[in-house]
Amino acid sequence: MLCSGLSSTLLLGAAYFLLTSGFSRAQLSLPSNVTAISTGRVITFNVISVLQLSCGSGVMIVQSVLYRCADKEICSRLHDLDVIKKSCDLKEVCEINTNMVRTCDPSVCTYLDITFNCFPAIHSVTCEGSQAKLQCGEGQVIVVYWANYGRRDNTTCPDGNTAQLQNVTCLSPGSPEYVTNRCNWQNSCTVEAKSSVFGDPCVGTYKYLEVVYDCQESEATSSPPPTTVTEAGSSKTCPPGWTWFGGRCFIFNSSMKIWTDAESSCETLGGHLASFHNTAEYTFIRKLIYTAAGSYTAAWVGGNDRETETVWMWSDGSKFNFRNWARGQPDNYGGGEDCMMINFRGQDHVSDAGCQRTYSFVCVRDP
Repeated sequence: MLCSGLSSTLLLGAAYFLLTSGFSRAQLSLPSNVTAISTGRVITFNVISVLQLSCGSGVMIVQSVLYRCADKEICSRLHDLDVIKKSCDLKEVCEINTNMVRTCDPSVCTYLDITFNCFPAIHSVTCEGSQAKLQCGEGQVIVVYWANYGRRDNTTCPDGNTAQLQNVTCLSPGSPEYVTNRCNWQNSCTVEAKSSVFGDPCVGTYKYLEVVYDCQESEATSSPPPTTVTEAGSSKTCPPGWTWFGGRCFIFNSSMKIWTDAESSCETLGGHLASFHNTAEYTFIRKLIYTAAGSYTAAWVGGNDRETETVWMWSDGSKFNFRNWARGQPDNYGGGEDCMMINFRGQDHVSDAGCQRTYSFVCVRDP
């Protein structure tokens, strides 16, 4: 039962829900500049088997779990706080089976007291095999806060058999990166909720895609705020216009420059031409280019053997362990191809090229 207003309280049966307006900082999982729009509180007798938390509008972050005992004694259970947060944080509505939590002394502590903050955001859930559609109003764009392809409870998307719903700690670490890079700063966006897209983080579990996002006025795209991806309770922030992936920030520049001028431009921005050290990073860079340019435009990256022929290195100084060149590459055709480019003729193709050629480029820097 929902009651609005600071002093309005309704007690019905064994539980009541009190909603109060106010503002406080998000402590977990959301960027620090997102402030709460309300505070919720549920107090229930511990004989209740299923308890529902609801924001009504926005998504919740659970703040505390207490047991109120005789003579107003309070018993705090950090374990139960962790259990409830894992199940409820970043949802609009959450049902808690009180069998999951443990009272301090059930003969004395008869009231379970849960408080949570509600934040302005949209919570999208798409069952495995379907397509998620994120949508904002006219003149607005998507800003992704968090995403996960997996399972956090056994009630969402219950279409699988019982055994497929039991793993409630199924997390896909790459989900925030993928959804952010695909959807940020667009008015609408579709994402396939499939293991072929995210990988399979828990074989045998029937999964679903959760996305928490907000809609902001499209004027922000002319000077976008820092990209912040939240993962495992921490925030990683890039400068305006840059996109976070794997602990680093990337940006595509469509200006046509020779390799050395492209590197100088990246250095001016506090970074270097991009390096990649695994297939995921390489794939992300290609998708970043496609998103920005509308095609797989040929682009400079940081690989080069300008100092010593056949001794390749990255301009950012990281270890060069790349081996997946296109067939027959690098070939140093004509004796002067000392710089690395990708997307030759729009293909999934990494090759060497003459450094005096002009291409667009991708930069990388630390957050």
